Amino acid sequence: TIATVGFLFAQNEHEINEHIPNQLPNYDHNILSPYEDLSKLKFEFNNLHYWCPDLIELIRTEYPEQELASHTFSHYYCLEPAQTSTEFEADLRAAVNIANKRNVQLRSIVFPRNQVRKEYLDICIQYGITSYRGVENAWYYSSQAGNEETLLKRAFRLADSYFDLSGHNSFKVSPGKIINLPASRFLRPYNRKLRMLEKLKVNRILKDISVANERNEFYHLWWHPHNFGDHSEEMFAQLENILAHAKILNFRSYTMNEIANHYLTK
Repeated sequence: TIATVGFLFAQNEHEINEHIPNQLPNYDHNILSPYEDLSKLKFEFNNLHYWCPDLIELIRTEYPEQELASHTFSHYYCLEPAQTSTEFEADLRAAVNIANKRNVQLRSIVFPRNQVRKEYLDICIQYGITSYRGVENAWYYSSQAGNEETLLKRAFRLADSYFDLSGHNSFKVSPGKIINLPASRFLRPYNRKLRMLEKLKVNRILKDISVANERNEFYHLWWHPHNFGDHSEEMFAQLENILAHAKILNFRSYTMNEIANHYLTK
């Protein structure tokens, strides 16, 4: 499942302006909003800003086993102070509309910065969203606003990537009107300074998958595309190692929407 910001569906400045919501997020900190930056984009760099529709079309037509999901329209932060449910709904509506223009039906959502706001899930249901990525079941992964982030939480998340602090985080799915498919593990980017721990990171995931297999549970591995932008060779080698292990165990890969379809209730 590839969660995609709505901005990236636009092929030019006119199209993105056409879909901007009539209510923008009213964050306490204006720096969180991308809308002011739109006016600063320079025409000569449009080939860099508006290249994604071709990639979206390639995925949609040539790789139908992949799911294009929502990452909201503007990378919307649901737990930041001052923003409202009305503003979130306007943002999600814009994401759905611009995706529909590209013949993509959004059925799953990944909330930016993992800011899952339970009160907003009913809004997601209204716009056809049937699943979302929840967070790991540990206090240092809990959904929070940016000003609630602490060095202690970050340190625990970092350590948990290498050592078993939170458990294996595989899960069974609970039926509902919108399905929570919580994260199991973030595939942390290769860190040259911590390269002596890289094998521990991969082995932790391999052990997770083995436990999920024993328990007959799901395992949700995730990462950002840019996490493979640096040290790409090492990152792809790690991913191939993980996928080879899953294949040996006869694990099957599902999109979020495929899983949700089995557990949805009316």
